[in-house]
Amino acid sequence: MTTLTLYRWQTTYDSAVLETDSARMSDCVKAALTAIEERLRSCIEYGGPEHTAIEEARKGLATLKAKMLGQRAAVRKSHRKNGDVGTAADR
Repeated sequence: MTTLTLYRWQTTYDSAVLETDSARMSDCVKAALTAIEERLRSCIEYGGPEHTAIEEARKGLATLKAKMLGQRAAVRKSHRKNGDVGTAADR
């Protein structure tokens, strides 16, 4: 039987990955990255299970951020194509 380990930073990471509201997603990703960075500043075994989990989580968050940026770029392009000015957040 395998026991899953839940790390302190994992709850904020899970929230970011599971967030479906694009307006909240950026804040969730930032919170997850902050929690991971705080954990890395403490004593952690390099190459250990938690360190490996952190590296995988950071890769996942980087992918999520890239997708968010791609979606924003697509929205801006669509607005320009349609002659819409958009909001300051879209520029």
